[in-house]
Order: sequence, then C-alpha cells, then structure tokens
Amino acid sequence: MALSTMAALRASLPRGARLIGLDPGRRIIGLALSDVTLLLASPYAALKRGRLRDNAAEIAAIARKEGA
Repeated sequence: MALSTMAALRASLPRGARLIGLDPGRRIIGLALSDVTLLLASPYAALKRGRLRDNAAEIAAIARKEGA
C-alpha cells in the first residue's frame, strides 16, 4: 500500500466522498465515518469480530451505502 499525505488523499477522493475509520479490537471492530468535508469523524457501528471474509463484506457494504 502506498503512503501519501492527507492533502494527496483528499485530492484523490471524489467530491462528497467520506472515509471510514476502523478500530480492530480483539472481539469488536469499531467503525467511524467522516463527514463529507473530511473534517470530523463520528462513531458509526460496532461489528462482532468473526471471519475476515465476513467482516470485510460487512464493511464493504457499509462503505457502498454511505459513499465511503
């Protein structure tokens, strides 16, 4: 995965896109969702940790739904 600056990340996103933050704990994966200005992130959901494939599918579905 390439590393970049926040300015480069912001410039690469489509207008109105949001970001998802992940907090992978031992039993729960916490999700936060940014606003469209990318200035503020708020708690969004907590997923029970399970198979990686299942958790990844849940996170991908949330990303599609929320435009992240």
